[in-house]
Amino acid sequence: YSSHSDAMASSSSASPETSAARVGLLFELRSADTRQGEVVRFVGARQELGAWDSYSSGLTLRTGNSKYPCWSTLFPVWVTPTSEEAADQLLSTSITEGTEVDRVVQVEYKYVKDRRQVRDGGPSLQWEDNIANRSVAVPFEPGGIWIVSDSKFNDAREQARVSRTTLEEILARQGEFDQESRPSTQA
Repeated sequence: YSSHSDAMASSSSASPETSAARVGLLFELRSADTRQGEVVRFVGARQELGAWDSYSSGLTLRTGNSKYPCWSTLFPVWVTPTSEEAADQLLSTSITEGTEVDRVVQVEYKYVKDRRQVRDGGPSLQWEDNIANRSVAVPFEPGGIWIVSDSKFNDAREQARVSRTTLEEILARQGEFDQESRPSTQA
């Protein structure tokens, strides 16, 4: 569980004032065909998403035999609206059902296939270069955790689905991957 402790260490480093004002994001790419050795990552404009540095800061998605070609993160990435964003009105508002006004955080990102372990002479990273940067408005509910689910690598014809999730659902997702990575006990 080294990745679990890494994720917990990064999330616990925030001060109490900022941790209450964060939103957790889990990313899911429902279809990304990959070759043996390729890994799907995502990177975005925000510092928490790697500030577009896919070589050293790209965040890794996981898949498994029963999940492929779906790739997803197992731990939330915590996004904090900054004071500069509020001042620049990047923390915007949108009207949802009826007259309720919700604050949202805009998140800009792309998926990248990391091919550095593939020895075929091709590019080491394959960006989603056929589409513009992905952008999604995530409801700003401090402490809330949301799944950002995209349909297909390098295809943005379908809008990202944003849905609320719970800690129980996150643990169940992690358990599904843990079950797959355990060695079989059958002879």
